[in-house]
Amino acid sequence: RAALTNAFGSARRQRFLKERERHADHRVAVSDATVITKAMHGQKRLKQEASEADNLESGTADERTRLLPPFNPDVSYPQDVYPFEKLIPSRILEALAAESETLATAPVSSYDTWSRQGTYPKCVLDRLLQLSSLSNSNKPEKASENRMKIAQCLAYLSHMLALFRLPGYDIQRKQPLPDTPPTVTKHLLDEFTALVNRGESGRLKIRTMSPLLRDRLIYHMLALILHCDNFKTVIDDLTIDFQMSSDVLKRYFVYMGCHVNKEDMKLGTDVTTRQRASLKTPVKFPVPSLNKIRKQTILG
Repeated sequence: RAALTNAFGSARRQRFLKERERHADHRVAVSDATVITKAMHGQKRLKQEASEADNLESGTADERTRLLPPFNPDVSYPQDVYPFEKLIPSRILEALAAESETLATAPVSSYDTWSRQGTYPKCVLDRLLQLSSLSNSNKPEKASENRMKIAQCLAYLSHMLALFRLPGYDIQRKQPLPDTPPTVTKHLLDEFTALVNRGESGRLKIRTMSPLLRDRLIYHMLALILHCDNFKTVIDDLTIDFQMSSDVLKRYFVYMGCHVNKEDMKLGTDVTTRQRASLKTPVKFPVPSLNKIRKQTILG
């Protein structure tokens, strides 16, 4: 039909046909350009999501390094994930040597006295009671070594909990931890608090514990507790001393690479369900999804 119009049609019909063909060519070109643009946009989006995933993984790793004690997830034994020698510096062990010896050798009757006087928090006293079972081991030398190690963890933990419980105004005092050896106090303040400027001049500085530093302190304390509990900790027993619910504490343990399971435990004649956190190797740290991060970013 187009050929007949070109050969015999009027000039007007020929112009109309050429105009229609030009519009058709334009539509094809636009359609092709749209397909190409969508393809390029798709590739760009894929690259962007891949970059976001890499940045997320890197950012999560950096955050975990800032918050957690020194760790190695690729080890064969749970005790090597958060190595004991990196949890408590040697100078702190020396400063707490006398207290650790007292805890390791104290009779059970002392625990009752310490409980009545409020000398040690509940989670420390609970674990001191477990020390008595270590003396019945068939390998007394190994039992003595484990007993001292747990006592060292508990001595250090008690001073960390003292810092954790301090109100903000007490942290600003010249001696915020009067019952803690000076070496230990300095270490705790350097690790888990910060000096910030107060006022425009910047001459006055006050000591504070930011939410991030508070979380860092919590993770270090939980690592000590895992060592005391042979890396299987009942979360519900920590709620009083950590002043938070078991569900909130659970998130801390999961972030550390622990598995959390519910178990039925018998307490006297009653059976209750408790949450137990276990550190198993090799450790796989949870990585939040991109969608979850985007949602938090939008809402937050």
